[in-house]
Amino acid sequence: MRRDPSRRGCVLCLVLAVWICSSSLSQISFALVLQNLHSSSLHDDPRHQRRIGRGVDKIQKNFEEWSKANVDDAILWVDENNLRGMGRFEWTPMEVHDSIIEFCWDFNISKAVLVWDHGQMPFVWARCLSLDAKSMSAPQLEMVVLFSGLAKRADDVLLHESKEYILTFPNSTSADWKSMAFVTSDRELNYKLRRQASTSDTISNTAPLFSDSKRFWEMLRSSKVDPTWKAHRKNHEYISEALSKVNESLHSFYKQQRRAYKPRREKTWERAVLVETFRRCLCDLDTKDISSGQSESSQMRITQGNFTKFFLTDLPLRGYHLCEGLVDEDQIYKMCPAIHHGSYDGPYRLDKQQRRTLDKYNRFLKKLHDNEQVRKE
Repeated sequence: MRRDPSRRGCVLCLVLAVWICSSSLSQISFALVLQNLHSSSLHDDPRHQRRIGRGVDKIQKNFEEWSKANVDDAILWVDENNLRGMGRFEWTPMEVHDSIIEFCWDFNISKAVLVWDHGQMPFVWARCLSLDAKSMSAPQLEMVVLFSGLAKRADDVLLHESKEYILTFPNSTSADWKSMAFVTSDRELNYKLRRQASTSDTISNTAPLFSDSKRFWEMLRSSKVDPTWKAHRKNHEYISEALSKVNESLHSFYKQQRRAYKPRREKTWERAVLVETFRRCLCDLDTKDISSGQSESSQMRITQGNFTKFFLTDLPLRGYHLCEGLVDEDQIYKMCPAIHHGSYDGPYRLDKQQRRTLDKYNRFLKKLHDNEQVRKE
């Protein structure tokens, strides 16, 4: 019986395809192993540690010189998720938030704008903080936290709001690019900010200070915690507990899906859930009496300054929402759904696979909530 040559050709093609796929997979796995070995060896390499130390020293020197040159006008702008990503998402949003407050007090920076990707709506939260509310001479920090919402990115917010501040801030003598410092590792954003600053008609032609997120994160990680500020971190236990519960729910969700939860390789939808939980907690602090933190957090609050007042009055005109001053319960719930049981909307740029996974997670949360209600009854 004569064999069909076309059939034999198909078999050979199939064998060749299997061999190519297996070799490609082995190459990929080998490359991943090499990458892990390389990263671990770099972590233990003394020369690599010295390079990191030199980078941290350089960035500390740059910030010291910049803050001294702009004593009362220094403004720190931070691309928050970019900063978290440089640390491979080791820190929660609350830990990053606290570390930047500590950094601002250490370097006598009186104003900061922290910009987050995601959030279910463009949102602004502002505070005037003091280490000691009873002493007017204590270091004070005017802090603004912005959430980009579902449609925009943090890059767009940083670019647009920094320009709006320069153009519209009432006290034009303090609104200058030289008084600003930007923390981001996004090359495109860095380029756009530099171009925007160079083409703007301001008092001085001095460029703002730019800091790489990786080095900035290493500096925050290696900094010593001020014992006074460490006591004030207790004020944020409520938010930290909420974020830890979200991490637990993510772990349980992946376990139900028979998949491994990898918090150090955070996916976009997971990041959106964490950031939205952080936003809801900040909103909740504005609208509710929280027995675990409200009485203590009021110790850090002082009268809103001109900087925070500017953002709280100007940003709502451009579509941003805020919870401060809300009394109506329906409006409060719309702005701040249930922290542990409300569903999450991912950003519009989520791909289909991540969108489906987020929908599954929302159904998982609803089932948990229903089970809790049954147990209570």
